[in-house]
Amino acid sequence: MQNGQRQVIARETFSRGGEVVVHAPRQEDGSTTNKGYVLPDKASTHNMDRDFEVTHLTFKLTALANGAVADPQPTILDRLIQVHLLDASRAQIVGNNVPLQVVDGASVFQWKPEKPFTMRRGDSWQITIDGRESFDIAFDGKRKRVDAIRVEVAFEGDLLTYSYVEPKKPAFEGEAPLAG
Repeated sequence: MQNGQRQVIARETFSRGGEVVVHAPRQEDGSTTNKGYVLPDKASTHNMDRDFEVTHLTFKLTALANGAVADPQPTILDRLIQVHLLDASRAQIVGNNVPLQVVDGASVFQWKPEKPFTMRRGDSWQITIDGRESFDIAFDGKRKRVDAIRVEVAFEGDLLTYSYVEPKKPAFEGEAPLAG
């Protein structure tokens, strides 16, 4: 066991993630079946010894039509999904239908927490993606159906390295610690 204060002495940019494909709803019986797609555990569980300070999550959305990447890509993909975040390690809902902010064009979005959060070894989040009612949209001047949306999710931030700093001791018993 280390004594003293734990202090961050180094940061290393780090990213981890995975993907999930959200399929268009099938409504043969009138029901919607494109709810509850969950990012795989290995993509959202921190398994390293160093703490991971997460500053934001990045979402890259890609429309798939007829089994291939749609060309051109629609510009409204973020309106076709809902993102739900759960800190599974603490059983705490972080957000339902969290707002995604545009970062790059029409396909890359971010979610930023109010303040960075730290994932320690074994901590995990559950990211669930729901599709909206319909993937029929107008793009490329025509009404088309998107079969699915590939959602790539990346946790981004810094791996932290700590050092332990001993508290300063008074020069003599009963005196205040020396400055500096």
